[in-house]
Amino acid sequence: KIFILTNCGKIWWDLMGRNRPLHHQLKYAVMQSYRHRGQRRQFKQQWQELDKAYERGDITFEEWLKEKSKIWFVASRGDFWRGNRHKEGYLDSLIKFANNFGRWIQSEFKVKRACDITPEMAQLFLECKAKEGVRATTLKKYVSMIKALNLACAKTYGLKWNFKFAKGIYVPQHALQQEARTIRIEPKDYERVINSEYFQKSKSKAKIGIILARHFALRVNEIAKLKYGDVVLDERAIPDSLQRFMVGKSPYNAYLIIRNSKHGLHRVIPAHTEKEYELLKSIKEHQIKNNILDDVEIVGLDKDSVNTFFRRCLKACGLVDYVEKGVNIHGLRKLRASELFLEKLKEIYTNVYAGKNMPLKKKIYLSFKKAGAYVDKYLGHENKSKGKQHLKREGRWDLIKKYQLDVLKAEDIAIALSECRLDYKTALETVKEVLTDLN
Repeated sequence: KIFILTNCGKIWWDLMGRNRPLHHQLKYAVMQSYRHRGQRRQFKQQWQELDKAYERGDITFEEWLKEKSKIWFVASRGDFWRGNRHKEGYLDSLIKFANNFGRWIQSEFKVKRACDITPEMAQLFLECKAKEGVRATTLKKYVSMIKALNLACAKTYGLKWNFKFAKGIYVPQHALQQEARTIRIEPKDYERVINSEYFQKSKSKAKIGIILARHFALRVNEIAKLKYGDVVLDERAIPDSLQRFMVGKSPYNAYLIIRNSKHGLHRVIPAHTEKEYELLKSIKEHQIKNNILDDVEIVGLDKDSVNTFFRRCLKACGLVDYVEKGVNIHGLRKLRASELFLEKLKEIYTNVYAGKNMPLKKKIYLSFKKAGAYVDKYLGHENKSKGKQHLKREGRWDLIKKYQLDVLKAEDIAIALSECRLDYKTALETVKEVLTDLN
């Protein structure tokens, strides 16, 4: 065994020696990186500032690793690591994970030293765990822990060993899309439903509700409460008290008013496309033709009836996978949200950031943020101040990821950016890096 004598007179084991198992090297790195007594608040603030700078693209992975490895880890109950709370101390969780991760890497790749672990090996570990049925929320914690191990190794053994096995790793997309709350109805499947014989011959009032949910990203309880008077074909017809709840301007001067939705929030949704305008116009024409009053409900069914009819349509079309996974009208809401996110992303990147002198990663990150905030408002999500959503345009990252980023593939986002004159391969690589940091 090799001994290294430090200036302080302490003797350190070189745990990357050939006789030390890989999982022991990782566990030792974790133990040596923790400081059980220290200025926890100061360390935490420095830690989070570096994380935010890396997310924005202000610094590279190498710079992030170099600066962050100078900061002590602090033993805590989990709040030191953003997004992770555990019943046991995070130190204990990290040591257990280091043991499992190290054993798996050594078994699969015969790696003997921690410095020989590559990002591809770490990504394959996540892919295998996803195939074993590990949930996306747990995989996100694994990504965080692999980053922690990378930092611990850099701090303990030194930056000269070039530890980069956490660079570019991400939660596998198929794992994210297996959870009911992150599954969207695919456009081709929606078309299959509304063109099916079952849907066409049905006389259920839920039919119009399904179409409205797909084009305006409505919740099922919003569909149930929607009235004819909430369809407006002239901005001047919107009541003064609701003007401040307008999500944006419609090029067709057509709007759908959602009153007293979740948390008592209102919103006025603009018709962005010709299809949306024609849909609202047809509802209004039906009202005028049949002399229907404004306070009459358009669907006139409770939310359970709407969801039941939609599930029957899915079964009739052979789309039983959606039904088995518990997907309902909310899948259509996510479909529209993801489409609108890509539309806004292209618009914002082209008009705001394309010509600016800043790193590409930062341009894409800021475009994500602005596009996500718009869609968040369009969906009627509450923010931390809930009732003041209409006054604050800051989106909530947890909801932006759940409704927009997690339901899309990195390739879909890269294709959208390539339409803004970006090289596809460069865009894809940068998008994956941004998504990794957000996880």
